[in-house]
Amino acid sequence: MPPIGKIVTPICAVLVLAVFAFDWWQSNVIKLLTMPVSVAYFGAWIASIVCVFTCWRRWRFRAFIPMAICMATMVVTRTVSPRLMDAGFARVMPRYTALIQQMEGGQIVVSNTPTRVVLSGPDAELAYVVWANRTTNGILTVTFFVGGSFPVKHWGYLYRSSGEDPPDDWWIKNDWMGRRLNNKWFYIFD
Repeated sequence: MPPIGKIVTPICAVLVLAVFAFDWWQSNVIKLLTMPVSVAYFGAWIASIVCVFTCWRRWRFRAFIPMAICMATMVVTRTVSPRLMDAGFARVMPRYTALIQQMEGGQIVVSNTPTRVVLSGPDAELAYVVWANRTTNGILTVTFFVGGSFPVKHWGYLYRSSGEDPPDDWWIKNDWMGRRLNNKWFYIFD
């Protein structure tokens, strides 16, 4: 393997571990720690491309090994990340469900207009902002914002007591995308 490969391999390994840690437990601290590793990974891509051109005469097809490692890293993280995110959510879902039960039971007051809900104690680590409202036909909608990154990107979980998808205009108005996690929960991001 070319010498650049000996630098690219640990960078890619650390990136995989950082991304998997973030997917399992989404927090802004882990996201911040992932950023320098992402910059190093970008540098590894550049180094692997340079390696193809500078190491070709000596290493021939082995000059592509660092680039193959970078590609494999991208494929593995994109394949495994959604599954890890789902498993991470399933791990903390009982805590989210307990909050929803408090809202449905009236211990946490929810009005007909979007209201910010302040979490306290150990629940404060579940989300940095929570918005809840109950429609006139009784559908409880709760949005848990669990993460954000540069420049303006947010992600979180949306709960709908009816289990129905939010109306199309909700997605457009709020500029959200997402996917269903189970019958009442959605993963959302902008």
